Amino acid sequence: HKFPLSTPACHPLGMCEVKVHPVTRRLARNFDGLFPEQDLQKEPHVVVTLAVKTKYRQSAMSAEMQEERQLCFELIVEKMKAFKAHFDAAER
Repeated sequence: HKFPLSTPACHPLGMCEVKVHPVTRRLARNFDGLFPEQDLQKEPHVVVTLAVKTKYRQSAMSAEMQEERQLCFELIVEKMKAFKAHFDAAER
């Protein structure tokens, strides 16, 4: 796997949290214009978030934090692309 084992927080077996949030009217307003083909207030929609536990505080700028942030970002993008492909295949 391309993620180094020296960064266990971003290793695929590291800790992560997935949450599903219903799109409320208030939340839909925050997404105004982002999905012009979707009426987020009319149909039921959800927002899925994925958080990855990190070793370094993400508010303390350091070379280690920057490297970890980049690795974790790549991991999150990879996982969310697979998540989206799964639901696209199921036509959901």
